This record gives sequence, C-alpha cells and structure tokens, in this order.
Amino acid sequence: MVQEIYRKRIKYALECSYELQANLEILKEEIIQDTAALHTIPAPKTTRYGPDSENGGGSRSSSPEEAFCLRKEEMEERLEAKKKKLYDQQMLIERVDKGLHRMPGDYAKILRWKSGYKTRRLTWVQIANRMGEEDPSYCRRKYSKALDILTGIVYGAEASPIQGVLELDTSEEQGEIL
Repeated sequence: MVQEIYRKRIKYALECSYELQANLEILKEEIIQDTAALHTIPAPKTTRYGPDSENGGGSRSSSPEEAFCLRKEEMEERLEAKKKKLYDQQMLIERVDKGLHRMPGDYAKILRWKSGYKTRRLTWVQIANRMGEEDPSYCRRKYSKALDILTGIVYGAEASPIQGVLELDTSEEQGEIL
C-alpha cells in the first residue's frame, strides 16, 4: 500500500500534464527575468556609511547600503526557490513519463486514457470497450493498481511505508547489534 500523498502527486501529474508544462515554461521565463533583474540592480550612490538620521535620532534605520544588500538577498532567495520548484516539477514530469513507458501490460494505457495524459480523457465504459472488457469495474480496479505501480516506480521505497516489528527485543545484546 503506497502513501496517499505520493499517489495524489502522481495522479495530479497525470491529470494536469498540460498545466504543469505551461507552468514550467512560465517558471523558466520568471527565472530568466529575475536573473537579469538581479544583475542590473545598481548599488546605492552614497558616501554615507551608517544609519540614516532622518527619523530624528534615537531610532535605528538601515543605511542605503544595508537596505540594498537586504533587497538583493531577498531576490536571490526567491530566485533559488523558483529554481528548486522548476527542478522538482521537471523531475516529476520526466519520472512519470519514463514510468509510464516501463509499466507492465495494459496499465499504462488505462492510466493515459483515464487521466488524459497527453490525450483526451475517456470514461470507464469507453476504456472497457477499448480493452474488450464487459465490466468497467475491472478497469477501475486495474487503474487503482496501475496508479500504485507508477507511484512505486516514480518514488520507490519512499512511497511505501515499511512495516514495523510488533515485538521489539530491547535486550542489551540487540542494542549492540543495532
């Protein structure tokens, strides 16, 4: 049994493949724009080093240099977050695509037809007709199994929780082994 969160990610990647591709293109453009903006921000033109005294003394406000450095750090953090998001989404799409090519039997066909992965979505009756089955519930069961298989292919052991030992041996001997 695979963890539900991983299963939902795979289902989302299958059902929203066009949207994910469009989002990747937008992210790429934003990264290019942010990188260009980061390289063109001029440094503040001041010879003063220290807090501004415009607020009437006693208050600590940052100098123009410090404010510039803080803005630049924020932009760099946002840029890195976008790069990480782009990488994660690209990897998910690539792994789902490669996983579908490695699926056994009719599992990949059922996943593609039902989720509309790079094709139009079909109903359970249409899928059953294409497979030569009389009962659409067979296709539903096969779809659920296929989703579990693909989740295992994409995420591996991370998606399947390991069953714990019911009776733990807490002896000193066992502790030394572990």
